[in-house]
Amino acid sequence: MTGHAAGPAFAAAGGLALAAQTWLLRELVVALQGDETAVGLGLAAWLVGISGGALAARAAVARDGGGAAPQAPLGSKDRDPLLGGPAPRAARTGLAGLALATLAAVVLARTGRAWLGVPAGELLSLGPALALALAVLLVPGALVGWTFVALAAAGQQAHRAAAGATVVGLYVLESLGALVGAVLVTFVAIPLLPAVRGVLAAGALSLVVASASARRGVIAGRRVLPALAALLALGAVTPVGGWLEQRTQAARFATLAPGLPLLAFRDTPYQNAAIGGDELRSFFASGSLAASFPDPATAEQQAHLLTSLAPRPRHVFAAGGVEAGLLRFILQHPVERIDVAVPDRRAFELTREYVAPEDRDALADPRVRLFFDDPRRALTRGGEPYDFVLILEREPETLLAARLSTAEFFRAAAARLDRTTGVLVASLPVASVALAGETAGLGASLWGALREALPVAHASPAPQALLVAGWSPEAATLDPGALAARWRGRGIASTAFDAALFPVLLPPEGAASLARDLERLRLTVAPSRDDRPTAFLHAFVRRQQVAQSAAAPVVAAAAAHPAALALLALLPAALFALAMLARRARAAPDLRAAAWHAVAATGACGMAWSLVLLVSYQVRAGMLYGRIGLLSALFMAGLAAGGWAARRAASGETRDAGRGLVLGAALGAAFGALLAGMLAALSAVPALGALGDVGQAALHGLLLFVAGIATAAPFPAAAGAIAAAGGDAARAAAGPEIADHLGAALAALATAVLLVPALGLAATALLTAGIQLLALVAAIAAVRA
Repeated sequence: MTGHAAGPAFAAAGGLALAAQTWLLRELVVALQGDETAVGLGLAAWLVGISGGALAARAAVARDGGGAAPQAPLGSKDRDPLLGGPAPRAARTGLAGLALATLAAVVLARTGRAWLGVPAGELLSLGPALALALAVLLVPGALVGWTFVALAAAGQQAHRAAAGATVVGLYVLESLGALVGAVLVTFVAIPLLPAVRGVLAAGALSLVVASASARRGVIAGRRVLPALAALLALGAVTPVGGWLEQRTQAARFATLAPGLPLLAFRDTPYQNAAIGGDELRSFFASGSLAASFPDPATAEQQAHLLTSLAPRPRHVFAAGGVEAGLLRFILQHPVERIDVAVPDRRAFELTREYVAPEDRDALADPRVRLFFDDPRRALTRGGEPYDFVLILEREPETLLAARLSTAEFFRAAAARLDRTTGVLVASLPVASVALAGETAGLGASLWGALREALPVAHASPAPQALLVAGWSPEAATLDPGALAARWRGRGIASTAFDAALFPVLLPPEGAASLARDLERLRLTVAPSRDDRPTAFLHAFVRRQQVAQSAAAPVVAAAAAHPAALALLALLPAALFALAMLARRARAAPDLRAAAWHAVAATGACGMAWSLVLLVSYQVRAGMLYGRIGLLSALFMAGLAAGGWAARRAASGETRDAGRGLVLGAALGAAFGALLAGMLAALSAVPALGALGDVGQAALHGLLLFVAGIATAAPFPAAAGAIAAAGGDAARAAAGPEIADHLGAALAALATAVLLVPALGLAATALLTAGIQLLALVAAIAAVRA
């Protein structure tokens, strides 16, 4: 293990890197209007940056022979890191640069839509989205890669350790630092501090910790690092940080809603919530317009229409923003109790300050019960049946929204419906009667999911675009006469609604035609499920088509031919395994090439495992925005444990390195298969799917920890293989670092944009098991007999 004097710098680098990644990914999600593919794009940019930074640092350190110039003894007053070659100075530059670059990247993320020239409110296509991801995360990532290699060289120089041991020590300490950083960011900084203040505080704390290594002469910056830390801390605690937060939030809001003043904003575990406007307020959820209020005339008409769809709305369950206008009019119907599920309490409290007084009064009505909980969990907890379940979520173009339109969700809602009077109503994102292209696929995926849950279903096109379903055809109906009779029987006085509007708002011919088309399409379009949310896939492709993205045909083709996509993903690993077998047949095995491949393949699979589990957590818990730092930290903790457990493979002995590569690939194949089984069980076993946030976080965190172990296992072996070939610490660090992160960058793009949407979660995990099996074949072929 690397000596204690270098430990603070290593841990500080890991903590600062994880904090930077967490904040920047959150900012990118908002810039892309809540689209979780931002996580994949952002990680790809981050990892490409790490690879480039590692390569640049290796070249810089190599100019001085690896940074191994003679030094005075560690801790000596005569020891001066400035005399020790470029490695200590490079480490100082990387740490200080990362602290500053993270703040600059937050500003870039918030102003990026403006400098990209994207019209206000317009969707970002995949190309500009990737450009923004690169602008925000490439430089911070490069500084992380630069710092990793520079610290490896500086640590070896300071402690005279073997190259492989230095790299493994750095790997473990950096991962442990990342774990601590993520816990502090998730549970302290994000709940208590705005992003700008949090970034400044994280930079200051990391540089203070790294200063301990500078004082011992391991890295340069004995005076610079504490001074910069003090400057950053000053920005965090003075009005400067608040001023910058307000100005950058306002700049971002101006690109979403030009001309509207920003009234308030708040980061929550679910989203970035922002409210703007004058008399008419607009609520933006992670950059996407979610509601406008007050609009009493529209709200009154919609509320009366929706509530008339239930023959006896005594017990009601509602989710999707009814509290911002609809609720007071729903209460005019014969409602005895309405349970309103509000997953995001902090956003609700922000919104409540700006709704009309009448809407605040409705929330205080004794018939209203607010559940600050996820709608899925609220429905699966059990209780008396509901007569009316109303789900008015946005179009499923994000996983957060798509999780409320899967077959599993509709089955949970159906289980709570009264068998005689119960009616479920949900939004249908279909604008017209005619169905074509991805709109047809989107509608059919939702229709298929609903039809799996309930025997009676109807669909209405614009102007309302609703799905109406239930157990009884008498209860669930779109017949204008039946609905008019219900309305008149309730004796509600309204100037905005009348029974004559039913055939206008719910045209019978259009509804019948739309239902027939959806039923026909259901035979060829897969229903949306938790494991494979096809509604999100079709919405994502349609979003790219609307934005005129060149990637839209590629994603659509991948969705149409998942088997071909899987074979294409396996092809590089298969070709390499064949090449290694050919070299083995010629008695010329190449352990170093196998090491590079093993780390690249496992880096790709590790990224796929991480993203699959993050997506699974978002689908089942809906709190990825607030938990991404903690979940990433558990993956990093697994990296530390895996790197430590496999440290013997970094001894520099060829035999140890070969054995480590074989065992690492075998572990990766086993974990990929295990993960596929666990993801399938989450969908198939209701008790697992119904776990609350804590249970889901614990389960997914455990799997991420094991994924980290499997990802780290080949890294020491690769470092040992390079060291056995005569490489120093800089080369032993840079080689695996570059291969690992290039593989992971490619996987981040492919997994987020293609594999998960087209194949589903379990199938993507099974695909990684195949890749790891091929890596195992290559590793066995490369080991000398």
